[in-house]
Amino acid sequence: MAHMGRILKWPKAKSAVLAAGIMARYGYERLGGWRRMVSLRMPERRNALGGPATSAPEFA
Repeated sequence: MAHMGRILKWPKAKSAVLAAGIMARYGYERLGGWRRMVSLRMPERRNALGGPATSAPEFA
């Protein structure tokens, strides 16, 4: 984060705000934001398209 601030030639205060924002986002995802996005549950209808399962033709 400090390296990015130096590359962009930002003042130290602006670099510190950038670092704080990134760390806050990281903390949010660690505490519960990420789990909410990746939670899995069973679909309401298991066979949403209807028909029977078909196998793919074999190519030899």
